[in-house]
Amino acid sequence: MKKSFSSNFSTHQSWISVLFIILLCLGIFFRFYDIENKLYWHDEVYTTIRAAGFTGEEIGAEIFINEYQTPKDLSKYQAIKINSSYQDVINSLAIEDPQHPPAYFLITRFWMQLFGNSLTALRSLAILISLISLLLIYLLAQELFQDQFAAILSTIFLALSPFDILFSQIARQYSLFTLTVILSSLFFLKALKNNDLKNWLFYSLSCTLGLYTHLFFILMPIAHFCFIIINTFKRKENWQSIKFFIISALLTIMLYSPWLWVLINNYQRAFTVTSWAYSPLDWVYNLKLWTLSFTSLLIDINLDFNGLQNYLLRLPYLILIGMSIYTIYKNKPFSTSLFITTSIFIPFLLLAVPDIILESRRSTITRYLICSFPAIQLSIAYLFANKLRTQKLVWRILFGMVITLSLVSNVQNAITDSGWAKIPSNGNKQTNQIINAQENSLLIGDRGDDYTGLGNLLSLNYFFKANVKLFLLSTPPNLEKLRNVFQENHSEIFIFRPSQSIKNALKQLGKIIEPVPSEGNLWKIKSEK
Repeated sequence: MKKSFSSNFSTHQSWISVLFIILLCLGIFFRFYDIENKLYWHDEVYTTIRAAGFTGEEIGAEIFINEYQTPKDLSKYQAIKINSSYQDVINSLAIEDPQHPPAYFLITRFWMQLFGNSLTALRSLAILISLISLLLIYLLAQELFQDQFAAILSTIFLALSPFDILFSQIARQYSLFTLTVILSSLFFLKALKNNDLKNWLFYSLSCTLGLYTHLFFILMPIAHFCFIIINTFKRKENWQSIKFFIISALLTIMLYSPWLWVLINNYQRAFTVTSWAYSPLDWVYNLKLWTLSFTSLLIDINLDFNGLQNYLLRLPYLILIGMSIYTIYKNKPFSTSLFITTSIFIPFLLLAVPDIILESRRSTITRYLICSFPAIQLSIAYLFANKLRTQKLVWRILFGMVITLSLVSNVQNAITDSGWAKIPSNGNKQTNQIINAQENSLLIGDRGDDYTGLGNLLSLNYFFKANVKLFLLSTPPNLEKLRNVFQENHSEIFIFRPSQSIKNALKQLGKIIEPVPSEGNLWKIKSEK
């Protein structure tokens, strides 16, 4: 006869408590580790300039003027713009980035006013939000499973998730995105339990916050709607829950309508700045990226992307995820397994199916799959809570291995300045080191063929030494001013990601460029000797 959970938990409460505290502290430690020195990348730059009240067009008009600039000149765009307001934050997004709702940027603006604009300050906001999610997933697991052990393990898996740690250290909205997914699910389950108006109101408010955080949060209430429809028909219950859900959804739409209006009126701009997503990938490439994305919740050891060993290492994790979903199906009520499966698969399929039809690739972007991730962590936590109670050594060993490889992944990410999450800026730290090593170096740049020049140049600028000079070109460049630059005394002239405009100008001036060895972003003028 199996021991009851209460007896089992009471017997092992001491070691569970100690393990929980140690792993939780490690999760917090990894989140805060070395955040000031991690690469300040392109997207974080845009968080800062939006929250500071600037627009990209405004900054570009001031710096891409065929004149010398210093790191001090550019650093003003990382501080709050004089005489700007919260309305300027909203306007910056509405005009240039309407696909990014304003909630996180407004919170960041408030945070910058309190604590300044250092990387430690900016990233601490995202980290603190991620820590609140640890409490929320504990409460969600309790609500879903009625199982304290599963709730503890859910918290541990979120605390040590390599993906969640990596993105909690980035001054972007993704930790708030995760929080709203968990929070909305918690209120959704509470509202369903008794159909009380208070929790349906809280559900609506949490969904509103989610939609004001990230556009793809919409996938979460759609998943919840699928759950409530299937569950109602399966259990032949009355339609009261559906009625309350629809009322809640209408309230959410009403509260979100101001930004919905912005999106409708600026649809073309939103489409233009996200057009990169319409570059098709082949099936094998898609499968690789999906595998890496879903397993990054547990393991993120950097191996060769095309190497077979990378996917052989991840395959057991996919099996583990599948087994966890099946275990919930076998051991919990239908509504519990349905909640897990709809929360995982509906958001993923809503991205993946259009990708297949339209030949786009949004579902291969790991951070866009955040709606699916908490349910995966909950299911894995339930699996181990269920299996560890059996006292079988194999499950203790397996649990130890999963936790250990998560820790190894986090150690590897902790000592890495950049990483896969910071494309298109993941080579910028090396670029900084090369340029800073010169006593009298000059960096030439412009907006870039893909218009990432502004974000990447400000990214580089954060770690430049004071003696570095920049010469930032208009499109097309002023040839006379550029010719004068080459006549001055510089120890080395570098070109950052030379655009076609720069290449054409250099060709007219008779200059030949060559790539800096082992540095894909940086080129230099070839010696005429």
